[in-house]
Amino acid sequence: MSVTSEPLLQQAEERTGLVRNQLLLMVAKSAAVRHIAQGPHSEHFVLKGGTLLTHVYNSPRQSIQDADYLHRQAETVTAPELEQALLGDSQGIAFEPAFSYQADREQFRGTVEFTFDDIVIRRSRPLKVSVSVRSGEWLDPPHSPLDYHDPLLAQEGSFKVQGLTLNELAAEKLLGWCSKDLAKHLVDLAYIAREHPTEIDHELVARLVTQKFAHEGSRGRYRALGVSNVAQLSDRFTDSRRLSDVLHRQGLDDLFFALTEQQRPEDQTLTSTANIERLALGFWESTLEHLCHTM
Repeated sequence: MSVTSEPLLQQAEERTGLVRNQLLLMVAKSAAVRHIAQGPHSEHFVLKGGTLLTHVYNSPRQSIQDADYLHRQAETVTAPELEQALLGDSQGIAFEPAFSYQADREQFRGTVEFTFDDIVIRRSRPLKVSVSVRSGEWLDPPHSPLDYHDPLLAQEGSFKVQGLTLNELAAEKLLGWCSKDLAKHLVDLAYIAREHPTEIDHELVARLVTQKFAHEGSRGRYRALGVSNVAQLSDRFTDSRRLSDVLHRQGLDDLFFALTEQQRPEDQTLTSTANIERLALGFWESTLEHLCHTM
């Protein structure tokens, strides 16, 4: 049994514009997500972040090798238990995970080395995917498991996962953009604004932000920014100098977009920093207004 195939890899190269090793990382990551989702500990793992947005909500931003999870027993789980959830063979691929706890970030960080049964990796060093597992409450569970899709997988390219709703994912992305100078968070918020506006409840997102901030607002990154309450997030979100530095000066060179996104009209594509800023600031203004009235 093969995890993927040569025709699937060739089709993905044409569809995404990614190179072979990037695609092998992506399919290995999806196989790892499937391994967890179909394993005996699946009820503890809730998928979040860019991988969720790419493979469940069809974002054109390609999340290559990182999978982020909320663990429902993160206060008591250990690194060996997380390794056990990923260890072993799974439909044409074998995983060798190694997890450690990062106290400063309050998360487990794992590197997962993998080998394919019948695919040669043209690289001297082994390829690895990354898995991050954080504590936190699952505040807005969907009514049923979500559908994960990856056409690179030769077997079971679609399967069920536990994951965040768009409203809860948006709350995490809003906090991510306000606390970290990473363009990917604003890109993801712009995508949600463009493609899923009717699924967003701004009052609910603001409430979720408030609840999550109560859990993580005492962390060092917020203290360093002088942010002590959610009403201060609005100024961070819309800071024109910061937008100019992160979006327009640093740019999007470290992000990967599907070819279909690159071929969109100039006034629509998320490869344009002007479009990202316009979409994100315009749409999420309502959420920010709710946050400003929280205090």
